[in-house]
Amino acid sequence: MQVPYKGSAPGVADLLGGNVQYMFNALPSMLGHVRAGKLRALGVSSAKPSPEIPDLPAIQDTVPGYVVTTWYSFVAPKATPKEVVELLNREINAVLQDPDTAKKLHDHGVEPDPMTPAQLAGHFQTEAAKWGKVARDAKIKPE
Repeated sequence: MQVPYKGSAPGVADLLGGNVQYMFNALPSMLGHVRAGKLRALGVSSAKPSPEIPDLPAIQDTVPGYVVTTWYSFVAPKATPKEVVELLNREINAVLQDPDTAKKLHDHGVEPDPMTPAQLAGHFQTEAAKWGKVARDAKIKPE
C-alpha cells in the first residue's frame, strides 16, 4: 500500500519510527540517516552508484531501464533579459565548480551538473516527456 506524504520529512519520520517499512526518497534527505546506521539503503535510482555510497547498487542493475533522479535547477521569470540569464548561469556554474562547494554538495549526496540554459531547457523537455508517458501509461488524469 502507498502512503502519500506532504513532503519528505513526515515520511522519513515514519520510516525512522517504524510506521512504514520502506521509502523512495532523494539521497540528500536520507544520507545522514544511512551514515548514522539508522536506515539501511537498498539501492539508488540513478543510472550509476553514488560516489557517497559506492557499494550501493543502482536499481537498474536489477530492473533494467529504471532510472529516476532528483535534480535541482535555478529558474527566473520568462521576461528576464538574456544577458541577465547568461550572467546568472555563468556565476552559478562557477560556484558549482568551486572545489569547496562541490565537496559540500558531494558530502550531502548531491552531484553538481552545471549546464547552459539551453541544456537545462532540453533536460526539462526530456523529463516532461518521460513523466508524461508514465502518467499516460498509468492512465493518470490531472485533477
